[in-house]
Amino acid sequence: MYADAPWTFKGRALYQLQLVKADEARRYIPPELTLVEMFGYTLGGVYLARYDDSPAGRFDECVVLAGLVWNPPTSCAWAARVFVNDKEARDHGIKSVGLPSRLASFNALCQSATSSTAWWKVTPANGKPASAVATREQPPPGCTTQGGGGSSSELVELSNVDRGRRGLPGRLVAVFKLPAVPATGFCGPRLTLSLPSFSGATLEHPGMLQYSCDLHTNIMAVQPISVQLPASTSSPLPGNLLALNSGSSKKEKGTSSSDERRQQHPEVLDLLLSGKPLLCLAFSDMVMHVQAPRKLDLPSPSTTAAPTSQPAVAPMLAAMLPRQQ
Repeated sequence: MYADAPWTFKGRALYQLQLVKADEARRYIPPELTLVEMFGYTLGGVYLARYDDSPAGRFDECVVLAGLVWNPPTSCAWAARVFVNDKEARDHGIKSVGLPSRLASFNALCQSATSSTAWWKVTPANGKPASAVATREQPPPGCTTQGGGGSSSELVELSNVDRGRRGLPGRLVAVFKLPAVPATGFCGPRLTLSLPSFSGATLEHPGMLQYSCDLHTNIMAVQPISVQLPASTSSPLPGNLLALNSGSSKKEKGTSSSDERRQQHPEVLDLLLSGKPLLCLAFSDMVMHVQAPRKLDLPSPSTTAAPTSQPAVAPMLAAMLPRQQ
């Protein structure tokens, strides 16, 4: 049950920063906001979390970030979509935070055989029945074992199961091949981070909102998440997936061009998810306090121009630096 803010979430997360084409990011960002970009790119990414404790209990979340928008003197991330496998969490995101939240399923396709580096694990985060969070303990055909010692990579399948105007029920969004993350021992230094974000411009909240996520967590750089996208045509890969090697799309004969993809349903996030990964961080033993959104009064256009002398990654990385105690 969500009470008054701040709302506290405890668990672990992977946060990957990716280069996203500015033209694609603008499809999801309100025109009154100034996109931070350089050489035609902005900084988007993926935030994948498993919460062991929250106002809604245990649930999983995937946030697809479109890019950075300028809010002097810093910048804020803009979420194109927020996927959760808990209806209460979805409704709270829509009604209270102004987020484009969708109900989703998270299916574990392949699990690591060793518990020391397994990040997702077999047990569903919220303990719900298979209809809410399906988990396949047996890997599907074509899911091969990699490396020595019988250890296979963890694959997590994300599908949009929302209905009505908010979704494409049953549509595969992506499959994430997760990096190995230490489950015990040293998991990086413990830091305090502040991640400012914008929201709003939805039917429920037509105006602009701003809120902050304050994290206390152990943080460690890990290998990038590998993203596999739904193939538009038949593919030899299992599950009809179009594999992305280190975030770079290998265009297959007969697949849609970028111009054709731009005309597709707004729930299709392929061009956001296929960005080149720059950095992936693992947040362990995370405690996140989300502050209540406040109404944002945008300054005049003449004062909102984003600086052009710094790369797009600088504002986000600066926002993630530890705060002075």
